[in-house]
Amino acid sequence: MNNTIYRTMAIAVMLLGITALAAEKEEAGVLPHAESKPGAEPATSRPASRPASRPATRPLLPSGLAVKQFHDLLKAGQREEAAKLIATSPKPVRDVDRRIKRLAEALANPGWDFAVLESKESGDLAVVLINDFLKDGRKTIDIKPWYLIRQEGQWRLLGKYTDFEMAEYGFDAERIKAYRALEDWSERRTPELRREQPDCGC
Repeated sequence: MNNTIYRTMAIAVMLLGITALAAEKEEAGVLPHAESKPGAEPATSRPASRPASRPATRPLLPSGLAVKQFHDLLKAGQREEAAKLIATSPKPVRDVDRRIKRLAEALANPGWDFAVLESKESGDLAVVLINDFLKDGRKTIDIKPWYLIRQEGQWRLLGKYTDFEMAEYGFDAERIKAYRALEDWSERRTPELRREQPDCGC
């Protein structure tokens, strides 16, 4: 009877040793974990997939909607209506009509277009980021800031969309300072928006 007890104890010790060895190998990654399916690779061996790029889909602020309206009017050939979305200024801004005409002609070409991505408003001033996403029929990433001012409750583009420092506007130092803060935001935001655009490759 003593021999039977000794044999039972010896078998138990051997089983404990085998279990401990298997646990060590599993911890070291030699054996698959119990929950792993046969033939499945360990999670650490799978390469991380690159996140899909995506266009900006944030709701547009009123200033952004004004630029979209400007775009849609020009694309429809309604230059006179589009011109009403240009801000008035104490002195006439040079080449406003020529600028509108050139943009309307570009939008009439099916191989060129731009999209409104995002805007930031500060009181009665705003900057809207637009992307020339199509040039000569090719997809591109070319983001630009367009500046606006709210006049009589309506957002309007400055006579030269990308420039807020023209003397013709008659802006004082405080207003220029506010525009520069918007410019700083646009410079920080542009690289982020580039990464969100499809086919960016950046």
